[in-house]
Amino acid sequence: MTPSSNTLRDALNETVGRICRDHLAGDVRRRTDGGEWPQALWTALEDAGILSGLLPEVLGGPGIPADDAWSMMSTFGELALPVPAAETMLARSLFARAGIKAPDGILTIASAASPAPLRLRDGRVCGRLVGVPHATRAQGVVAIVEADDAPQLVLLDPAACRIEAGVNLAGEPRDTLVSDATPKLALAPAPLSADALLGACAVMRSAQMAGALRTIQGMVIDYAGLREQFGRKLAGFQAIQHAIARLVEQVAAAVAAAEGGIEALGRDDSPTIAAAKIRSGEAAGLAAAIAHQVLGAIGYTREHDLNLYTRRLWSWRDEFGGEAFWSARLGRRMIAAGPDRLWAEITAA
Repeated sequence: MTPSSNTLRDALNETVGRICRDHLAGDVRRRTDGGEWPQALWTALEDAGILSGLLPEVLGGPGIPADDAWSMMSTFGELALPVPAAETMLARSLFARAGIKAPDGILTIASAASPAPLRLRDGRVCGRLVGVPHATRAQGVVAIVEADDAPQLVLLDPAACRIEAGVNLAGEPRDTLVSDATPKLALAPAPLSADALLGACAVMRSAQMAGALRTIQGMVIDYAGLREQFGRKLAGFQAIQHAIARLVEQVAAAVAAAEGGIEALGRDDSPTIAAAKIRSGEAAGLAAAIAHQVLGAIGYTREHDLNLYTRRLWSWRDEFGGEAFWSARLGRRMIAAGPDRLWAEITAA
């Protein structure tokens, strides 16, 4: 990464951080975690051009290099951003690449690890979409529809579907859309396959998990440096030092995995994407356990920020394919390559 890229990335992430500090102060975050929509935060992100960050200038975007724009998704995780900024960024990019004019406002993505594929029937969309982020508030949903000749990218109006509202462990909306014969708002040849869309969504969650883990690492180190037990700072106990060392190791692995996944997005069917979701998910489970061990019961209370992040980690690791799903997919790839290609497949990542 060049110094200029580092400078741009830092500036982007500082902008996102400043907006969140301004609009999630006081009890706003607690209210959003309880389901209240933070309109001022969303408007500020829109006005700053963050939500169009993946669009090139010719399509009305800010023209940010793709790697730098994707790095903001890690910042979204670092801040436990309670709005679908990442999904909207990716959806706008997909619609633009397909030549579809997307509606203004909230956009989201339907892509499941084991979907019953959507079908077109007499020009209408039929199927069931499970776990769609923020679908009840979205103005549009992007999905891949199986067609006879080639996959199609479809823009759906969630208001025209039957919605079964739901939430994940973190309280984030994860809704089910049932489309019996929903008229499409737009349809175009898909710029990527359904598998590639799933991979992009997996990298999105990997980046968010890496960001959340960085915040958790800071929380644990600060707590251990301040909290006293038996007349000593927690950080002075060897067991705590070892626990923090293991935590730092997991965070570093998750960050490296997510960055690798982002770099691999331009390469079709890269095993690095699977590896990114596997390793970041594994780190999320291990690091969350360590963090709660160090902080004890206080980390589980709604008054403490730790559970804002660990509940998201526990949810995100399973979304768009968990470790088992991606491990099986990666394993099948290696088996299909055969013993003579094993090393080449490993180093190709």
